[in-house]
Amino acid sequence: MRARIAAKSDDNQKAVVKALRQAGCTVAVTSRAGDGFPDLVVGRSGVNLLLEVKDGNKPPSARKLTPDQEQFHGTWSGQVAIVYTPDDALRAVNVLVQSRAVERFPCWSRGNLKPCGFEANDIDQRCSGCASQPQEWSI
Repeated sequence: MRARIAAKSDDNQKAVVKALRQAGCTVAVTSRAGDGFPDLVVGRSGVNLLLEVKDGNKPPSARKLTPDQEQFHGTWSGQVAIVYTPDDALRAVNVLVQSRAVERFPCWSRGNLKPCGFEANDIDQRCSGCASQPQEWSI
């Protein structure tokens, strides 16, 4: 077993976590897990995403993945993203949530705003395309 080096979090990690939580995400800070595991585990609308937070204000050489992070990212078969700002993190989560919603609710792929294609004031209707029950959704 190799010696573990104390994990450091990037200066912008607190801002990223705050923005994600304000957007309704659940966030577990995992930056001390080690072995290349990403800094954050983020959940939203039934979807989970691992985020590696890098400080975009640092020079490119200081934003590189460590060898352990490269190995983890290369072998992880789930969703993982590298983000540099709170906006990057929000975009990554929203893109993943929207792509999963289109898979589960085909009517979204037709440009509708809600998973059943119903408008906000059409709460009692179902979409004929997916026939799922209307629910409150925010993305």
